[in-house]
Amino acid sequence: MTGPPFTCPCCGYKTLEEPPGSFLLCGVCFWEDDSIQLLDPAYRGGANTPSLMECQANFQRIGACEPSFLKNVRPPKEEEPRDPEWRPARESDLEWARLPRDLSRKEYRRVDSWYYWRRRQTGNPQSVPTKAKLWMLRVCRLILLGFKRR
Repeated sequence: MTGPPFTCPCCGYKTLEEPPGSFLLCGVCFWEDDSIQLLDPAYRGGANTPSLMECQANFQRIGACEPSFLKNVRPPKEEEPRDPEWRPARESDLEWARLPRDLSRKEYRRVDSWYYWRRRQTGNPQSVPTKAKLWMLRVCRLILLGFKRR
């Protein structure tokens, strides 16, 4: 019997029936699959209040992505193995943080583009918008919008 094909980024178990960003809930840790947090594991907000990195630490410590969800979690089923490639997000993964709209059509369809633990990090991170670059773009945009309103 084959289980779900997609890995939950919070707990690492293959519990999700749909591709990344589907907003499905993982039964093992109760994390909601959020595309923004997948591409930027330190992002707080969206479908989950804590960041993916905080949820991963919570799961390691208490067995749920948030303390309030302890009553909703369950052990993984036999057909839901842990993905052998999965690992918790690291600070170095944040150099590759992106927004869903920054993905090309080809990248959008590839699971490796979404899962930080499967990204090919042999390229130049300068070619990918970093968190600092994204922040500066947002600030510049706000400044420009402010000037247009005057």
